[in-house]
Amino acid sequence: MNSMAAKSCSKLRCTKCDKKIVRFEDDVRWAESVDYIFVRNYNTYPEKLREGLDNAPGFSSYACQCQWISLEETKRVESDFDHIKWHCGGH
Repeated sequence: MNSMAAKSCSKLRCTKCDKKIVRFEDDVRWAESVDYIFVRNYNTYPEKLREGLDNAPGFSSYACQCQWISLEETKRVESDFDHIKWHCGGH
């Protein structure tokens, strides 16, 4: 395992809804049917959120209570997305 490989912060929080970001880093992306109500209702129930994921090799998916995103490559949330308001909650 390469210790220099890009990884996501394990303590991400949303500045809009003040919820912890739930991470799914196992080759999945959000299904097209996933919407605001789905992530809002199930944010604290990762097993229910997982029902909104489709298999997608190379993808990782993330959600708070008000936003969700699937990524196929490493991105810096702070600079690559104007609409995503997530930050490190502290280590």
